[in-house]
Amino acid sequence: MRHAQLYYLASEPPRRSDFDSHSSKSLTNVKVPLQPGVPWVFQTTLDDPARWALVSASGALRVPPNFHCEIAVESVASRSLTAEVTRNAAWPGDRTRIATARGEG
Repeated sequence: MRHAQLYYLASEPPRRSDFDSHSSKSLTNVKVPLQPGVPWVFQTTLDDPARWALVSASGALRVPPNFHCEIAVESVASRSLTAEVTRNAAWPGDRTRIATARGEG
């Protein structure tokens, strides 16, 4: 079974310089299996998703053709990416605070 390493922002750092110096304090790393029809969902609360929303996927040598990442703010998809385009994604400005990263392999 193939897996992907996913990183998403679980907590906002006080300043960008803090994130640049110690991003591991704000990012959560999860290893997820890439299985057709088996979605994964991670949710976080951000005060400023326009600035801090982030999801990054890596680790699969051969990405399945149906590998798909979707980023939503308050359940409304803001960015939807497939296969090779799932490196780093942030979404445009939004006033809401709940961010969800979901995907399926």
